[in-house]
Amino acid sequence: MNIISKNRFTKTFFSFFPSLYFSPPLYLTHLVTYRCNASCSLCLLRKKSTSHEFSVTNLIEKTKKMGYLREVMIGGGEPFLYPHLYKLVSSYVSLNRCKTIHVLTNGSLPEQIIAFCQHFLTHFKRTSLHLHFSI
Repeated sequence: MNIISKNRFTKTFFSFFPSLYFSPPLYLTHLVTYRCNASCSLCLLRKKSTSHEFSVTNLIEKTKKMGYLREVMIGGGEPFLYPHLYKLVSSYVSLNRCKTIHVLTNGSLPEQIIAFCQHFLTHFKRTSLHLHFSI
């Protein structure tokens, strides 16, 4: 298919579905940190620097601009090592009306995980929380 055919297809497609062309994302995958307390040999992030993390204020400002997000997947490194995880998740729920939060963890910090879950479930009764364990 040449460039002219692709452009014609794109214009035709979006003329039938205009909301798809300018719609914001409904799903977001957010790697909140490169910090990790494991040294998995297959991990692509283990050699990354932890000095490039955005401030939580900066992230919340960016979050405000995204609009509605149906689901957010939070990963990393180990997300429970990120000191502002709850504040960031709270912004996704309150500012973006997020319905489902997924957190991918290695499960090695049970105290932090339990505290996070208890706090989350107490404050966000209409939002689903899914923990995914990587072993």
